[in-house]
Amino acid sequence: MEVFLGEYGLLFENGGVCIEKCDKELYYNKRPIYAFIKTSMAVTEFFDTAYSEIKTDADSVFCCGVLTTPNGSELEFQDRYEVKDNGVVISREIKILKKAKDDLGFASKISFVLKDADKVRDLHCFAPANWYRDNEYARPYVIGYDPDCEYHLRKETAMTLPLFAAQTKSGGETIMFSRNRSDVKLPGRRVYHFTQVIDEECNVGSIGLSKPENKTLNYLYYGFPVRKETGAVSDGLSIDYVYPATDG
Repeated sequence: MEVFLGEYGLLFENGGVCIEKCDKELYYNKRPIYAFIKTSMAVTEFFDTAYSEIKTDADSVFCCGVLTTPNGSELEFQDRYEVKDNGVVISREIKILKKAKDDLGFASKISFVLKDADKVRDLHCFAPANWYRDNEYARPYVIGYDPDCEYHLRKETAMTLPLFAAQTKSGGETIMFSRNRSDVKLPGRRVYHFTQVIDEECNVGSIGLSKPENKTLNYLYYGFPVRKETGAVSDGLSIDYVYPATDG
């Protein structure tokens, strides 16, 4: 199943999605259903799976599937890919079908692996007021300065325009994620930003890059790292949109 946008094609097969140009694969995601699960052990674990159903509807493609965690929670993902205004609008809705008591909360990620880029320095990046080219003149704590970090994520409200673009230095192809609507709602004053407590009205996400190990990444109170094998598999460097928002 394929939807065309000029020279580019959005191809759906085997439960995954990829972007092609002249039959060359540029970006892909073999397991688009992705969740961060905050457990009662104060660890965030990662799980992913492929779509179980894909069908077309006019100029859009509807994809869905259920992600089941080891603790028994069931999350139903409903994604829609719509060709609109020289781009692709991706909409996601998640329903909690079943919640296990040891799963305290979750976040989700929409992402594409950049096939022609193996590391951050293979790219020129652009995020307004945050990242320009290699960020070689940025301060050490700014995202993009350290190319060896596993995650480079920034809240979209911290950008002068909510977008992140990545261009491969080798071929010049560019992919960009941006917020589609100007309907930002921030957390209420009485809601603190804990990892498992989110204001229901808040609709802010984060955009950036990641190339994580296939392990969790948490630091306990005294700075001790907790790294354990997790259920998701990283296929390479990817451009990501994560909701709810996170920084780092």
